[in-house]
Amino acid sequence: MSLILILACLVAQDPTGRDIPAPPVKKPEKKAAAPTPTPTARPVATPTPTPRPRPTPTPTPRPTTAGPAATPTPRATPRPTPAKPVSPPVPATTTAATPAATTARLIISAPPGAKVELDGRLKFDVDRAGNLIIPDVAPGAHQMTVSAAEREPWRGSINVAAPVTVFTVPIRSGAPTGRLTLFISEPGTSVFIDEQQQGIKSVAGQPFTVSGLRPGVHQVRVARTGYLDWSESVQIAAGLSRTFDISLKPKLDFETARVPAGEFTMGDERASKDARPAHAVVVVDFEIALAEVSNGLYKVFLDATNRPAPPGWQMGNYSEGTDDQPVVGVSWVDADAFCRWLSQRTGKVYRLPTEAEWEKAARTIGSRFVSIGRVWEWCGDWYDPTYYKRSEGANPTGPPRGRSVKVQGYLGEARVIRGGEFKRESLEERAVERNFYISIRGRSNIGFRVVRDPNQ
Repeated sequence: MSLILILACLVAQDPTGRDIPAPPVKKPEKKAAAPTPTPTARPVATPTPTPRPRPTPTPTPRPTTAGPAATPTPRATPRPTPAKPVSPPVPATTTAATPAATTARLIISAPPGAKVELDGRLKFDVDRAGNLIIPDVAPGAHQMTVSAAEREPWRGSINVAAPVTVFTVPIRSGAPTGRLTLFISEPGTSVFIDEQQQGIKSVAGQPFTVSGLRPGVHQVRVARTGYLDWSESVQIAAGLSRTFDISLKPKLDFETARVPAGEFTMGDERASKDARPAHAVVVVDFEIALAEVSNGLYKVFLDATNRPAPPGWQMGNYSEGTDDQPVVGVSWVDADAFCRWLSQRTGKVYRLPTEAEWEKAARTIGSRFVSIGRVWEWCGDWYDPTYYKRSEGANPTGPPRGRSVKVQGYLGEARVIRGGEFKRESLEERAVERNFYISIRGRSNIGFRVVRDPNQ
């Protein structure tokens, strides 16, 4: 017994007398339980589960007192914390962008009293403080012209950006300049000085003033569609103003085409009953206007004769911008009166075309007509649906009287109208079509063109 106790003490101490720890008792390892996957919420990806850590045995030192070896106590194994479900991402709130400004305010600094012109259409005056504010200017490049007394005119391009653009005009002092004032009889007239167009068009009854002209001779030209140009060399003096009263004269000559004399086939066996039978007709040569009589020229006739304006005109005037469009709503009586007035003014004989002349012109030079197919056109002939059965073979002028018709409560004889509105049919097909309307009434789609003798 004593011997066993001595041996145990020798085993429990090292040579220095310290206790030797007993070797740890190794327990069988427990396998980590398979993690339960966290339920996934679409469309968020499933998070990866955290594996359970393996237990690490911690050796416990033996007591210094002799005795059987102590059993080490294993450290508690922490449980894995369940992963929190990941919420689906919250979509970003999009704030509507504030729309960019569509216009800008232009602030101009220039000499007091200066005249400012923007894009050749808008005219402004700089105030006494030398400032000019123009609201609602479209962003982008604009052309500007500035003129001031005793300053050299400035012309250039400026770039306007929203919301506000400030521009100081780099106008330089110069030699004293002169001014030109024009009183023009017709509205909508363009003014050119040394072949440079001067801003907006004229307004009837109001002066058209051009400032900042250098002393010397300038070529002044006034132009308007349907009127003869007015032009003159004007001497401008420093510090002085020249004034002119200009009365434009209407341009009474037409652009015409000559239709040669000769025979052609009038009518068509495939056409409507009143355009049959087809028959040979000979006409002498003549000149026909390439366009119908325009609103602008007809207005000159009305002013000269005090005749009433066609329906649709306001205060005796046609709509702005329709100078060159065919006048419509005029009766045959009105069209014939215009021809007689024009003949008296020009010394040349103008008249409405005969039905045969109109058809031959349409067949031979109709492609050169400026506006054929936009309106019906009066002819000089009375209308008779059976006339082709007994028509003359040379220069026919129609029957002696017209068919009696009633239109909108008005009873009267019918005159021939030709042309019409080309929508489906070709020019060749419409060249033979006959139509009619009461001669004392007008209609919103009936106009007229004129012819004259080429030897005048």
